[in-house]
Amino acid sequence: MDIYSTADAPRNTRAAYWNSVYTTRFAHVTFNPADQEAFEAELRVGAIGPLGIARVQCMSAEIERTRAHVTRQNHRLFSFLMVQRGRGTFSHYGHHTELEAGDITLCDSAAPHVYRVEDAAEIVMLRIPAHVLKEHLPSPEFFCGRHLAAAQGLTSTVTTPSIYALGTVTTVVSLLVMALALGAGALLGRRSTRRKK
Repeated sequence: MDIYSTADAPRNTRAAYWNSVYTTRFAHVTFNPADQEAFEAELRVGAIGPLGIARVQCMSAEIERTRAHVTRQNHRLFSFLMVQRGRGTFSHYGHHTELEAGDITLCDSAAPHVYRVEDAAEIVMLRIPAHVLKEHLPSPEFFCGRHLAAAQGLTSTVTTPSIYALGTVTTVVSLLVMALALGAGALLGRRSTRRKK
């Protein structure tokens, strides 16, 4: 488990430091903090076989992935984002989705997105290579940027005729993804507790 934090940087350079670390260690995006001086963030990254898991904690900021960022990427990934804490708006694939604790959405690394975090947030991510996900979910693009509410989950949200065309495997994958995301969150939490002792 690799851990990166703004605690390692002087307050007046935290935003620049964080953008450099996040881009080189995890993903090409730009963090624009609401308060450059008070900004704090932490990234925990690990893997389970071909799946990547991560937990990001940060103060209020706009997190943007532009087309320029996309062109720097070597391989395509789909990431399930599960909000553990905080509120924000996720704009992706033409959707503008309000997210809060417990909500899940899907992000395609091959397309731009903007996530506006309103307050202190904690997000668990499950990253899956495109070819792996498409073996089980033929059209993951349909889910990108869509709101998968905490109370409903993926299985209740995907009740449109378009989804039925994808087949019942969608429900199975949905349950698996949510279970893995919850497991990843628990794993990261346990490792965090152990390090503090």
